[in-house]
Amino acid sequence: MNQSSTAAPSFFAQLDHLCVIRASGPDTESFLHGQLTNDLKTLSHGQLQLHGYCSPKGRVLALMHITLDADDFLLILPKATSESLLKRLRMFVMRAKVTLEIDEQVQVIGISDIGDYPANAPLPTLAISGDRAALILVPTAQFSEAENALSQGYEKGDAIHWAASRLLAGEPQIHPTTQDKFVPQMINLDLLDGLSFSKGCYPGQEIVARTRYLGKVKRRMQVFQAAADIEAAPGTPLYVDGKDQAAGELVEIIPAGQKASVASAVIRLEHAGCNLHLGSADGPLLQPLPLPYDLEAPEQ
Repeated sequence: MNQSSTAAPSFFAQLDHLCVIRASGPDTESFLHGQLTNDLKTLSHGQLQLHGYCSPKGRVLALMHITLDADDFLLILPKATSESLLKRLRMFVMRAKVTLEIDEQVQVIGISDIGDYPANAPLPTLAISGDRAALILVPTAQFSEAENALSQGYEKGDAIHWAASRLLAGEPQIHPTTQDKFVPQMINLDLLDGLSFSKGCYPGQEIVARTRYLGKVKRRMQVFQAAADIEAAPGTPLYVDGKDQAAGELVEIIPAGQKASVASAVIRLEHAGCNLHLGSADGPLLQPLPLPYDLEAPEQ
């Protein structure tokens, strides 16, 4: 493997918390394009594209990555939000020729670095979020074969290991308790190529666009380090020292080895770089970590 002596080893992990929704039918592209935050019409085979699905209030209800399988679109997302997404999307299919089903015959694997990818392993989709991580979709019947091939280039990790690495890469997640809380810019979708301002209408699009055109986004997702034994539910408020008013709210917190946890939270930008406390002004301390991208939105 192409690792220095100090670099963390590359790993792969079976991601049982994710599932795949297969969207098929002649009207699928136009239907999904009108429902999601990104420009689905620019998606090519072999690519992986980040999308959000918003409520009419412009708040994110689900996040997913989408890739193509022949003429079908595969939506990769957490099982915890998949059923509610399916239910809402099916409400709007109406007469469109679109079928939406959970594909039980596909397994999702995450790999931390495509540079160590074995030549005989299943071909991955492109890297997520512009870094070197990637997702692989493998038929369930071929999973053991794929796992054996990947073991030649990677150590075996788990879903927690993967989630912590994605959090540190600045990738957001939506949990059932944080659905309908954040506009896409608050969780940095515009900085992760998950939000198009030129694609046309989708649910909540007017509010999302207004957030952009009325001035700078005042709240953004940032990442933090915390003690290893801290647990808290997504949506838990965060506080600055000595202040009773909440400065933000937790997106998620994940163990990162035996000595620390990592967390992401949407906070008011005036508190960027501050130590924050979880749950109360004297609660567990969250210390800021750098993001791998600039919080200033690019001009579009």
